[in-house]
Amino acid sequence: MTDLGPILALTRIVGLVLTGVFAGYALLVRFKDDAGRVTKSGRTALVLIAASTLVALGSQTIEFIRDTREQERRNRETYYMLRRTERMLFDIERSLQPITVRVSFDIAVPTNDAHLRGYLERFRKALKKRRALVGNQWLSAGATALVLEAGNVIRFGFDGGSPFAPMREREELAYNVLGYAYLDITFYKKHIVPWEHPLSIVDLNKRLPLYLSNQPDLEVSVETGFEGCRDSHMVLYQLEPSQFWLKGILVPTVPQSLSGKIEGIPDLVGVQMFVSLRDPRKSNSLEVEEYELDVRRRFELDALSLEISAQGRKMDLGRDDLERHVDANGYPLYVFTFPDTLERVEALFRLGRIVEEAEHSVSQP
Repeated sequence: MTDLGPILALTRIVGLVLTGVFAGYALLVRFKDDAGRVTKSGRTALVLIAASTLVALGSQTIEFIRDTREQERRNRETYYMLRRTERMLFDIERSLQPITVRVSFDIAVPTNDAHLRGYLERFRKALKKRRALVGNQWLSAGATALVLEAGNVIRFGFDGGSPFAPMREREELAYNVLGYAYLDITFYKKHIVPWEHPLSIVDLNKRLPLYLSNQPDLEVSVETGFEGCRDSHMVLYQLEPSQFWLKGILVPTVPQSLSGKIEGIPDLVGVQMFVSLRDPRKSNSLEVEEYELDVRRRFELDALSLEISAQGRKMDLGRDDLERHVDANGYPLYVFTFPDTLERVEALFRLGRIVEEAEHSVSQP
């Protein structure tokens, strides 16, 4: 871009020279004769006046253009300085809100499968024996996390050591279904359609290249069960209408950052999240495995809570917040997209350490 400074200086000098010439010329000549007509010298003076005026206009125009360019340059510098400041603040906020995740969830379990009938009959008998119990008396009968209404238990939980729990050897299918939960949570900065998710591809030869091309930016694996994660896993049962849930409670995880693009809560703006309920385990019995897979394919994710960062920011999602799809193996695959502004993302989270789930204590009527 041409530097207008020298041109402006030149026009100002020319203007001053023309003004001086005209002033001196005006002292030496007459502009009109005795008859009032404009003399030749007068016409020359008019030319000098016009030239001086044009030079003055040119000088003002050049000065205006120069000042406009200077203001634009200052505006750009201010803009870039603000962008750098925002980026520094953003990076500071990322470091103050690192991605560390604890997960809670409720998975509704279908119990109308004929192969679960043996366990369900024993469960109902155990339940019938305790129907006369009230309030805290249920705790001594193997129940935990009581939910009471007018003094009556309407919902309770139990772990693997409870008489309500399925027996590992004699009720293997029920034990596998109720005694284990697995969620695979993946985060994508670049959105993909659900049927292009690696788990939605049937052909294994195509799945690996697709996974490499559609690799998630962050992956969180959640695993709970009667064995090894007893403090984080329980079965929740509702008496009327009858319903079982697998409940994960503040399950600690180790997020795998695969691209380095998601390191804190601010990086979740506009991010796409997939939640898969696939089961990576293999049973010792092919028959049991087949029946178990059939039941798990009918799982429903009713609630998902993510506690992110050491500050205890918590996001709660319900079934209506999650878009349900089915992967190549028939497992539920849920999709959620975070809002497109940081303010709306932060509004999803509650600040403050999560109080232990109500299921760890007895609810009062």
